[in-house]
Amino acid sequence: KLFGTDIFAGYTNEFNFYDSLSVSDDYIIKIGDVLNVYLYGGIDVNQEFKVDNQGLILIEGLGSISLAGLSFSDALKKVDELLNEQYVGTEAIISLKEIKSKQVFILGNIRTPGTFALNAFSTPLNALISAGGIMPNSSLRNVRLLRDGSEYLKVDFYDLLINGDSSKLDSVLKDGDTMLVSGIKNSVSIYGEVIRPAVYEFKEGETLENVISFALGVSPFADMRSIAVTRMLTSGQKTILNPVDAKTFKIENGDVIKVNASNGQVVNYISLNGAIRNPREFPHKDGLVLGNLIRLESDLLANTYTGFAVIKRLNFASRAYSYVGFSLTNQALINTISLNSGDQVYFFTQQDIQFLQSNAISSYFKKKALLL
Repeated sequence: KLFGTDIFAGYTNEFNFYDSLSVSDDYIIKIGDVLNVYLYGGIDVNQEFKVDNQGLILIEGLGSISLAGLSFSDALKKVDELLNEQYVGTEAIISLKEIKSKQVFILGNIRTPGTFALNAFSTPLNALISAGGIMPNSSLRNVRLLRDGSEYLKVDFYDLLINGDSSKLDSVLKDGDTMLVSGIKNSVSIYGEVIRPAVYEFKEGETLENVISFALGVSPFADMRSIAVTRMLTSGQKTILNPVDAKTFKIENGDVIKVNASNGQVVNYISLNGAIRNPREFPHKDGLVLGNLIRLESDLLANTYTGFAVIKRLNFASRAYSYVGFSLTNQALINTISLNSGDQVYFFTQQDIQFLQSNAISSYFKKKALLL
């Protein structure tokens, strides 16, 4: 599944909670904004005023004041200047009661393209959420913001989704802006021993190391020397590549990357298997004997065959197994059997031995011997 497809879906597209926040001094007042004006001293006013289509508010006793296009701090200065001219000693407190929404076009490969009324503080992230998120096979790394007929900004949402960096997404949208989401051009899939297997979008020049970082790295069982990349050739055939260095291996569109598990050999252990009360594995240490792990009077089952048990032992130099047999009739003997790392000790039931001595088994091996 393409990473990020559902990230922006399922959220509310209401951003009116910003209306209750204080604005900065450089906020530009717009037509449709509602201001709360409180005057006291020479003239008493406590009233809400909406900036009309001419950019004006009309305060009784002061007249029409043009505020649209001014910063919030400049608007306050302008009102103070008028008060000082007409009503000496009058003080003014002005706050924004409501902020007019902006009309923003959100187009391209998204769920609900169209025109959206967004809050004055909305960012490209808010815009994608308002449009219900992206469609499958959409690019999250090349979202274009158009302003006044030309490209103003390119947004790479991987900065946020993968690196947690929102610093490049704080550009505030303006009235009439267009956000354009294009289709994905380059993608690879990665699975196996990675934390977050998925299909990821990549940019030209990015490497296998980048894709692994998109997938949040590898699991503790990954074998970095056993990565297989399936690649489609121009002939339509497929080939499998084994990267030597993830930092320098350049990926191509459509690559399928499998990070294989490391099937390393378990060392420094002993395993007890079969007809005993607690078959399990034990850590190996120097000087370990079988008598340290098993007591005949307490660890055997009622149907354990005591005449024979066996140790399966690996010779690490020759990579061949040998078998050491012993009986379970004498604890003193058990106490003298040394154990090597990797030894596997097998205990049998009486039924196991009876079956191994049956005519069916002996006949089978006789036939195999004749064929040889």
